[in-house]
Amino acid sequence: MQARTIGSHQAKRTLARVALTVAVAAAVAGCQLPKAGPVDYERTHAIKPLATTYVLATRFEPGSADLSPGDGDRLALFLRQYMRRARSPLVIGTTPDSAGLDAQEHMASFRNRLVYAGVPARRIEIKPGSAPLGGQHSVMLSFRGYDVEVPECGDWSGDAGGWNPTNLPNVNYGCAYQRNVGLMIADPGDLLASEGDPYLDTLRTNEIIGLYRTGDSTPAELPPSEVTTLE
Repeated sequence: MQARTIGSHQAKRTLARVALTVAVAAAVAGCQLPKAGPVDYERTHAIKPLATTYVLATRFEPGSADLSPGDGDRLALFLRQYMRRARSPLVIGTTPDSAGLDAQEHMASFRNRLVYAGVPARRIEIKPGSAPLGGQHSVMLSFRGYDVEVPECGDWSGDAGGWNPTNLPNVNYGCAYQRNVGLMIADPGDLLASEGDPYLDTLRTNEIIGLYRTGDSTPAELPPSEVTTLE
């Protein structure tokens, strides 16, 4: 009887130890640190510039220098992209069947339209016969620049507002900020290097400022070196 009682006490102590072990394990599991994000979110949620060739294909209306219906708006949008993101001259390629005096006159008128829209004349290159298009008076405009790839947000796998003894940021921390900045960048290429203006003419700039200060007219004719001619 005594032996049986001792065995019962031992069994109770064993069960108590097991219960304590299970409780401690459960407490430790409940105290695991929440998933934390990196402090350097500019690298983890990076904004990535992507080298891109922008292309616009259009054509003139037969017998005129006007574009086909609807292409005027597309051209305006394309030129806005060029003014913001261009890292190369604006190349205008024509098809082999866009030859002759009329086509050259139309192209000269089209070039003037681009200059009037703000494209520097020195940045326009016309390449007759280089456009892989069919049809009369077809043209293809292209330039090189940078598009942007922004991070995708919404990873809430970490604990955004609960117990966080480490005070480390959440995994989604900084993502929305990086995405918004990326979508607002006018020229993603500036993240790599600023293009600048290698053609800045200081003498002409000073002359125009002087005319402006005296109240005189400031327009200036393009020098012959900046006038593009068809070959």
